[in-house]
Amino acid sequence: MTEFHPPEELVVLVVGCVLVLLAMLVAVALFALVIATYVGIVISWIAGMIYCLKGQVRPMPLFGIRLARQRTPQTTPTPETTAELIERTSTSDA
Repeated sequence: MTEFHPPEELVVLVVGCVLVLLAMLVAVALFALVIATYVGIVISWIAGMIYCLKGQVRPMPLFGIRLARQRTPQTTPTPETTAELIERTSTSDA
């Protein structure tokens, strides 16, 4: 019995086609990841605008919660300090 040996050009053609198809699949997956990231950023931005209009302070989704745990709490200025700052930076029209 004789063994079947495919022509070398056919093997190269099939391997090349498979590699091209795999590269296209990876490209589509990476493009979908980029689009999903943009959609997530837009949704977070819209949510931030809504919270801002309501006067609420919320941590940023995903990253804000982690950063809030690591950050040391800052002291809020007293009303006297705020009033002094406003008085110092305001200009008189006289």
